[in-house]
Amino acid sequence: MSVIYVKKIYLGLIMNEIVDNITIRKATLEDGDVLCNLIDALAHYEKLTPPDSEAKERLKLDACGPFPRITAWLGEYEGKVVSYAITCFTYSSFLAK
Repeated sequence: MSVIYVKKIYLGLIMNEIVDNITIRKATLEDGDVLCNLIDALAHYEKLTPPDSEAKERLKLDACGPFPRITAWLGEYEGKVVSYAITCFTYSSFLAK
Protein backbone atom coordinates (compact mmCIF):
# COMPACT_ATOMS: atom_id res chain seq x y z
CA MET A 1 0.00 0.00 0.00
CA SER A 2 1.22 3.49 -0.80
CA VAL A 3 0.30 6.94 0.35
CA ILE A 4 0.08 9.40 -2.49
CA TYR A 5 -0.58 13.12 -2.41
CA VAL A 6 -2.96 13.93 -5.24
CA LYS A 7 -4.37 17.09 -6.69
CA LYS A 8 -8.01 16.92 -7.79
CA ILE A 9 -9.77 19.44 -9.93
CA TYR A 10 -13.42 19.76 -8.94
CA LEU A 11 -15.69 22.40 -10.44
CA GLY A 12 -12.66 24.44 -11.44
CA LEU A 13 -11.18 24.40 -7.92
CA ILE A 14 -7.97 22.58 -7.12
CA MET A 15 -8.36 20.41 -4.05
CA ASN A 16 -5.43 18.63 -2.45
CA GLU A 17 -6.05 15.29 -0.83
CA ILE A 18 -4.06 12.40 0.57
CA VAL A 19 -5.08 9.01 -0.79
CA ASP A 20 -3.79 6.15 1.32
CA ASN A 21 -5.09 3.06 -0.43
CA ILE A 22 -3.54 3.17 -3.87
CA THR A 23 -1.80 0.03 -5.06
CA ILE A 24 1.19 0.53 -7.35
CA ARG A 25 2.23 -2.31 -9.62
CA LYS A 26 4.33 -2.90 -12.69
CA ALA A 27 2.35 -2.81 -15.94
CA THR A 28 2.06 -5.98 -18.02
CA LEU A 29 1.52 -6.38 -21.75
CA GLU A 30 -2.18 -6.92 -21.00
CA ASP A 31 -2.25 -3.40 -19.51
CA GLY A 32 -1.03 -1.81 -22.75
CA ASP A 33 -4.38 -0.35 -23.80
CA VAL A 34 -5.09 1.02 -20.32
CA LEU A 35 -1.65 2.64 -20.23
CA CYS A 36 -2.19 4.21 -23.65
CA ASN A 37 -5.63 5.49 -22.58
CA LEU A 38 -4.05 7.26 -19.61
CA ILE A 39 -1.37 8.75 -21.85
CA ASP A 40 -4.07 9.92 -24.29
CA ALA A 41 -5.99 11.53 -21.43
CA LEU A 42 -2.88 13.38 -20.24
CA ALA A 43 -2.14 14.57 -23.79
CA HIS A 44 -5.72 15.82 -24.10
CA TYR A 45 -5.49 17.62 -20.74
CA GLU A 46 -2.17 19.23 -21.71
CA LYS A 47 -3.56 20.10 -25.18
CA LEU A 48 -0.86 18.00 -26.84
CA THR A 49 -1.03 15.52 -29.69
CA PRO A 50 -1.36 12.00 -28.29
CA PRO A 51 0.82 9.17 -29.64
CA ASP A 52 -0.36 7.67 -32.91
CA SER A 53 -1.17 3.96 -33.23
CA GLU A 54 2.39 3.03 -34.25
CA ALA A 55 3.86 4.91 -31.29
CA LYS A 56 1.39 3.18 -28.95
CA GLU A 57 2.49 -0.24 -30.19
CA ARG A 58 6.16 0.73 -29.65
CA LEU A 59 5.32 2.02 -26.20
CA LYS A 60 3.62 -1.25 -25.23
CA LEU A 61 6.61 -3.30 -26.40
CA ASP A 62 9.15 -0.90 -24.88
CA ALA A 63 7.37 -1.15 -21.52
CA CYS A 64 6.23 -4.76 -21.43
CA GLY A 65 7.79 -6.65 -24.32
CA PRO A 66 10.51 -9.30 -24.12
CA PHE A 67 13.29 -6.66 -24.01
CA PRO A 68 11.84 -3.68 -22.08
CA ARG A 69 13.52 -0.29 -22.51
CA ILE A 70 11.34 1.44 -19.89
CA THR A 71 9.35 0.40 -16.85
CA ALA A 72 5.69 1.39 -16.67
CA TRP A 73 3.95 1.51 -13.30
CA LEU A 74 0.20 1.68 -12.75
CA GLY A 75 -1.65 3.04 -9.74
CA GLU A 76 -4.93 1.33 -8.85
CA TYR A 77 -7.59 2.86 -6.64
CA GLU A 78 -10.62 0.80 -5.66
CA GLY A 79 -9.79 -1.75 -8.37
CA LYS A 80 -9.48 0.78 -11.19
CA VAL A 81 -6.27 1.96 -12.86
CA VAL A 82 -6.10 5.71 -12.22
CA SER A 83 -2.48 6.72 -12.77
CA TYR A 84 0.78 5.79 -14.41
CA ALA A 85 4.47 6.51 -14.16
CA ILE A 86 7.27 5.60 -16.52
CA THR A 87 10.84 5.14 -15.36
CA CYS A 88 13.99 4.57 -17.36
CA PHE A 89 17.71 4.48 -16.80
CA THR A 90 20.48 6.14 -18.70
CA TYR A 91 24.09 5.05 -18.62
CA SER A 92 27.24 6.81 -19.74
CA SER A 93 29.94 4.49 -21.02
CA PHE A 94 32.43 7.37 -20.65
CA LEU A 95 31.60 8.05 -17.01
CA ALA A 96 30.76 4.44 -16.20
CA LYS A 97 27.66 5.54 -14.33
